[in-house]
Amino acid sequence: MRARRSPATGAVGRASEVSGQQDLLSILPDAADKNGQATRGVTTAAERRDRFWWDGAMRAVETMAATGRQFSAYDVAEAFGLPDPDHPNRWGALLSCAARAEVVECVGAAPSRRPSVEGSLARVWRGTAAFRASRGSVGGGAR
Repeated sequence: MRARRSPATGAVGRASEVSGQQDLLSILPDAADKNGQATRGVTTAAERRDRFWWDGAMRAVETMAATGRQFSAYDVAEAFGLPDPDHPNRWGALLSCAARAEVVECVGAAPSRRPSVEGSLARVWRGTAAFRASRGSVGGGAR
């Protein structure tokens, strides 16, 4: 597995099976240890997560990532009928962990379609080429 430096934080993470054998929290300490930069917010949100919601949402993110199409957190929730997490920041932690695991990459931002946030800016994600290749779905395009 190759290491990847996050452009936003400079943190280094490893590619891994996201909902498989390796727990995502094991990626986060490496990022903090190698750069001396704590990822406290994401780590705290991930540690305090509702595992039932997190596991289902992560499987949904992986499924969306495998398509190669661009998507937002709201697109995932809407497509799979996911309930809202206990705190809306869980979406950011979930997708940050997926990005550190090289499942998705941020490809931009757009006004959110989520009714409760009135068009605020939301990140747009796409599955990484490596993740799509590992799932046998290298094709796919823009939304």
